[in-house]
Amino acid sequence: MSPERSQQEAQLRPEIGRLQLFALSFGMIIGAAWITLLGIWIADAGPIGSIVAFGLGAVMLVPIGLCYAEMIGAFPVTGGPIVYCYRLLGPRYSYWAGWLILMTTVPVIALQGISLGWVIDALWPALRGEEIYSFAGSDVHTGDLVIGISGLAVLCWINWSGGGSAGRAQEILTALLLVSVVILMITALLNGHLDNLAPGFVRSDSGSIWPGVLAVFITTPFLLSGFESIAQGAGERTEDVSARNAASIIVTAIICATVFYVLVILAASSVAPRMQLLSADLPTAAAFEIGLGSTNLARVVLIGGICGLITSWNASIFVALRIMITLGRLHFLWPGFGRGSGARARPTVSVLFIAGLSLVGILLGRNAVLPLVIACSVSIGLTFFLVAICVLMGRIHHPNLERPFRAPGGIAVACFAAASAMTITVLAFSEPWLAAPGHVPIEAWITISSLVLGYVMWVFSQRWRNSISEEERERILIEK
Repeated sequence: MSPERSQQEAQLRPEIGRLQLFALSFGMIIGAAWITLLGIWIADAGPIGSIVAFGLGAVMLVPIGLCYAEMIGAFPVTGGPIVYCYRLLGPRYSYWAGWLILMTTVPVIALQGISLGWVIDALWPALRGEEIYSFAGSDVHTGDLVIGISGLAVLCWINWSGGGSAGRAQEILTALLLVSVVILMITALLNGHLDNLAPGFVRSDSGSIWPGVLAVFITTPFLLSGFESIAQGAGERTEDVSARNAASIIVTAIICATVFYVLVILAASSVAPRMQLLSADLPTAAAFEIGLGSTNLARVVLIGGICGLITSWNASIFVALRIMITLGRLHFLWPGFGRGSGARARPTVSVLFIAGLSLVGILLGRNAVLPLVIACSVSIGLTFFLVAICVLMGRIHHPNLERPFRAPGGIAVACFAAASAMTITVLAFSEPWLAAPGHVPIEAWITISSLVLGYVMWVFSQRWRNSISEEERERILIEK
């Protein structure tokens, strides 16, 4: 690669430490779902059923997280699964790994833009503005769009400024989120009643608790998968962050996030009766206002929700940006995505591309939130499957590959992770069809459209892929 070409590439410097990696990971996991989806969880599965669903999700995701940790140690560069698949499965799988991550992160970015307007509406209803149009039965208002688009612009600018800026913002927002939630948990423990948890499970017409538990379970891959940000930030971590540190951060983030969701479910469900929660627009905030008779406490919940939302939003942009840069550098897409502009070679084109796709999602409105979550779970499951297969192929065909961290359990754990990932994918794709037989669900339209778009871009990018040799592509991977 020529020196001039190297200088044109978007610069990603090693400036992300342990605390920032944890904040990016945990912050990406804890978004606004604990505010916007709590009512759906309780309605589908009940508080205890929802807790069981999150427990099952954590059991499946920890082995997957360990597979990620092994790959991060073996390939400590920006790009995550794109790099793992390229080295162990080949270029085509590498491209699809990147595209699947984009199918996950871009809808999340849009979802957080929708949710920000939703939460701020509850704080200041006058800001919602006039209705412009409707989508899937949801009214979209001027205030919602202005708030969502403004937040998107600010966070894109932060990430355009560099990984260190994104990491520092994440630390502050994650701390504010945790302080808000700790205050509310203590209040709930002092004022909640276990009787309000009844019924703990929601039973189907046949008397089974499992349909409700599975309905919540299929959202858990989306809700617990923020450790992908660690894989994307591996090339920018500081020298004191070892592969073993990265593994412990991943597992800690999954466990902490699971505990977080369990405590939120218990706290909100214990301070208010079930039917009052289900009738509220934002059940988590309403739980404290109803149970404790305090509007101020409800506002604290919403402020905490905004902090959680922004941490997830920021981390999702962080991941999406690095995916676009990597795909561009490898010439899987237009090489301009991997180049920067200005004195610091900032990734302007990639930022604008991600912002444009996310803007389309923000325009869909509130009823697109759950379909976006489930569609993301499909692409997350497929990405996890590819990473688990990379670990298997590496152990079988490249036993001498340097691995600063080895997933405990070896091939057995990788097989379990692959089976878990495929289970997640099948359940997430099939459940919406079963819930509404005879109709093509929105989730399926999102998933199918994204896959078709990915295939079209792959076909049209052939000229750029062929413009460099595999040897040069290997050098790019090493230099990153």
